[in-house]
Amino acid sequence: MAYFRALPSSQSCAFSSSTSTSPKVIIIGSGPTALSTAHHLVFPSSSTSTSTSTVSPYTPSDILMIERDPTYGTNSACLSAGGVRTQFSYPQNVAMSNYGLSFLSTIREECMASTTDNPDPMQFVNAGYLFLAGTQNGSDCLQKNHATQQDVGVLGSILLKGGLFSSTNNNNAIETSTDLSSSFPYLNSTDIQLGQYSRGAGDGYFDPYGYMQYLKQKLTSAGVQFLKGEVVGGKLDAQQSISEIHVNCGNDNNKSVFYSFEKVVLCAGSSSGKVLDSFTPCSSSFHSPVQQIPVIGRRRVIHSFTCSDPTLKTIIESDKSNTVPHPLTVDPSGLWYRSEGRDHKTKGCGDKFLTGMSPTESDDDDDYCTMNLMDDRDRIDKCLEINQADTDKFNEVIWPILYNRVEAFGQLKHTGSW
Repeated sequence: MAYFRALPSSQSCAFSSSTSTSPKVIIIGSGPTALSTAHHLVFPSSSTSTSTSTVSPYTPSDILMIERDPTYGTNSACLSAGGVRTQFSYPQNVAMSNYGLSFLSTIREECMASTTDNPDPMQFVNAGYLFLAGTQNGSDCLQKNHATQQDVGVLGSILLKGGLFSSTNNNNAIETSTDLSSSFPYLNSTDIQLGQYSRGAGDGYFDPYGYMQYLKQKLTSAGVQFLKGEVVGGKLDAQQSISEIHVNCGNDNNKSVFYSFEKVVLCAGSSSGKVLDSFTPCSSSFHSPVQQIPVIGRRRVIHSFTCSDPTLKTIIESDKSNTVPHPLTVDPSGLWYRSEGRDHKTKGCGDKFLTGMSPTESDDDDDYCTMNLMDDRDRIDKCLEINQADTDKFNEVIWPILYNRVEAFGQLKHTGSW
């Protein structure tokens, strides 16, 4: 998300037929960050679980959200694993994520209270995250992060000893902690020093689509304006203040130009850099380059698979009174996997799984171009091939790592990629 100063109101706006009121705040985008921003502006007091009363300077009709794809068919959040966690290295990141969990909990409770058809439309599963460290440096990092998270007030995560754990080089307090092999017997932990498991801290995953649909419905009912269109340009003054926004609402002859607004919030995700690139100086005498944001899209692929190995099934369902899903497990190699299944009956404890692995820095550069091409975003977009899933990588790289970590995954069946 990026925020820019806007020029004071000086001219009337030119609106599309679907827009009824001159907006004071324009939010470019309608994904999770954009919707959350609008919610905090319209409902500041109900956006958190605190009892502090806050009055917003804006009415719902003051806010306009420009959404390129109302169906969310290409929305990055909807294509993601939907994870939410507090396991970060820096206190600021931990605090922000902890606030996000609180906000999500508040919205989820609202959503559940508003419907009788679905017990949990956002389908939150408290599966937790399990980070694994295979080296002493990795173990030291997990211990440091764990202490940082506790200092910020995030409690409930635990450290678990792996097969390579040595009390000589680790915190003595961990000596009495549980072994990974006891908590997760299906995992091969012989090459692991330490693990950090965060189910007790409230981490897990949810359905981003259900979350966004509820927020959009709530904001629309309150009076927030939504405009289907794509920002294709605009004007900046010498101080990099936005003076115009040009929106294509369907074809080249159907554009809306917004002049009279107070603030602009850029929440276009990986397209944010490209959106800002489309803005030009107001005056031909102003030759300074438009400030760029070093943000471009990168291809990240998720694979789905099933595994009905009897041993694995027995382990998952061993405790009928408190069945828990596989956490989002992060292997030392960078690969991750987790249980899939969000309905209230299985709670993610079926035979479906998701997995993925970010490319190395060198692979990212070779396959998807480098940040040195900031002046040629069209070339970058062609080079990225964002919508093409690399299915060969599953068999060549991912599956062997999965099998090494969970022997039962030797019987898995790859079911899809996106």
